[in-house]
Amino acid sequence: EKLKRLHLAMAAETKQKVLPVIELFSGIGGFHVALQEWLKTSASFKGYSLEIHAFDNNCNANKVYTHNFGITPNKKNIEHLQSTDFDAIRPFLITLSPPCQPYSRAGCQKDCHDARSTALHHFCHTILCEMQHLATHILLENVIGFETSQSCQLLLQCLHRRGYESRIYRLNATQVGTPNTRKRVYVLATLKKDAHQLQTQIRPPPWSPQQHIDVLHTLPSVVFKQQTIGEVLAQSQEQHDDHKQQLLERYAVPMERIAQFTGYKFGIVTVRDVDSECFTKAYATRKKFVKGTGALFASRLTQGAEIAAFKTDYD
Repeated sequence: EKLKRLHLAMAAETKQKVLPVIELFSGIGGFHVALQEWLKTSASFKGYSLEIHAFDNNCNANKVYTHNFGITPNKKNIEHLQSTDFDAIRPFLITLSPPCQPYSRAGCQKDCHDARSTALHHFCHTILCEMQHLATHILLENVIGFETSQSCQLLLQCLHRRGYESRIYRLNATQVGTPNTRKRVYVLATLKKDAHQLQTQIRPPPWSPQQHIDVLHTLPSVVFKQQTIGEVLAQSQEQHDDHKQQLLERYAVPMERIAQFTGYKFGIVTVRDVDSECFTKAYATRKKFVKGTGALFASRLTQGAEIAAFKTDYD
C-alpha cells in the first residue's frame, strides 16, 4: 500500500512538471523555439518540460517542423477544431500566428472579409467562448496593422468576456537584441484570478470601431544586449570551420550575379552589423525593391574601409 501511494505521488509530481501548450498556425516552429529558450531561464518553471500540441495544415511547413523538433503537427484545419479538443489538453498556454495577409500593408487589407481570417474568427467565436478549462495565457503574433483591425477587436472582446487581461505590444526584433528588423504586433492575454466566476459560454457583441486600443512600444523593465550578426553566427551549433565553409559556398551569391542588377540597392550586412532586413517573397520582384525585403551577408568583409567601399557600390 505504501509503495502504491509512493507511485501515485511520483506520478502526480511528474504530471505537475509538464506545461501543456497548444501552438496554432505552428508554421516551422517559431513559438516552439521561443518557448524552449524561455524555459531554460525561467526560475518559476525550473524543472518543467513542454508538451506542445502543434496545428498547421501546410504540408511543407509541417515537414520542416518535424525535422526541427521530431514532432509532426496535426494537419486538421483549425476551423474544424472544437472547444472540447482544447479542454482535453487543458493548455497552460495557447500561441497563435494566424495568416497575416488580411492585415498586411502589402496585401488588400480585407480584414475579416478575407477568407484567411476565418480560422482566427472560429477560434474566437467557437473555441475561446466555449472552453471549460481556459488557458492561463494566450499569445498571438501578427504584422503591424493587425492591432487596428476588426479581427483584433473581436479577439480582445472575446478575451475580455472570458476574464482575460490583454496587452498589445508593437515590437521590433532589434529591441530584444536580435540583429534583424522584424516589426510585429503581439497580443498577450493573462487569465484573471476570478475568471472562473464568469459564464462559460458567451457570444461577443458586434465589433465597435470606437473601442480604444492601448499599444505599448517597449517591453517594461527589460534590457537586452544588442548582438552583432557575427556574435549570433558564433553561437551557431555548427562550430566546425570546414562545415561552415561548405555552407558559405553552397549559398554564396556570385558577384557577377549581383552586378547584373543595375540600379538595384541591396541590404549588405557584415559580421559587424547590428541590423538586417527580413527576406520576403517580394525580394527583387520589381526595380529598386531589393533593399528592405532581404539582406546579403558579405561574409569575408571584416575591415572598416573594405566594408565602406563595398557598401558604396551595392548598398
